[in-house]
Amino acid sequence: MRIAHSSLVSQVADAMSVNQQLLAQKQIEIGTGRSYVRRSQDTDAAAAVTRLEEDQQQNERWKLNIDHGTYWSRVSDGQLNNVNEIMQRMKELTTASVNGTHPESYRQDLAVEVNNTLEDLFDLSNSQVDGVPIFAGTNTAQQPFTATRDANGDMTAMTYNGNGNERQVQISE
Repeated sequence: MRIAHSSLVSQVADAMSVNQQLLAQKQIEIGTGRSYVRRSQDTDAAAAVTRLEEDQQQNERWKLNIDHGTYWSRVSDGQLNNVNEIMQRMKELTTASVNGTHPESYRQDLAVEVNNTLEDLFDLSNSQVDGVPIFAGTNTAQQPFTATRDANGDMTAMTYNGNGNERQVQISE
């Protein structure tokens, strides 16, 4: 049996071409870390990768929610500590004002400090995180507290405009 030289060359060339394509495919797989170049080449693996990517995105959103909730909690806790300090100072001022041994000018100075302390409390009560009032519950369309003032501009009352609903953030399924 006789095999033509051209036929042999053609077979070798075809085999080399197939091997070069396989080599190129393996190099791409090694370089990308995937067993396919296009997702259409392995639909099962592509579906699994898509699910993993979606899960990863969801986990990243939950982590951001956790980070934001932690930040919100720290700011709120700090503001509540400030409110507590102001209330302690108000108690001290009230106790000092009922002491009958102090002159009238001293009590007037205490009244000025009480007004200033009330203004500080009012400002803290309307604190915000990222433009959202801390102490308004879920009613964030307006400031949580408004002040009623007399003709001199001194605060006579504060009104709460928020609600008692808790702010909630999803951090897992």
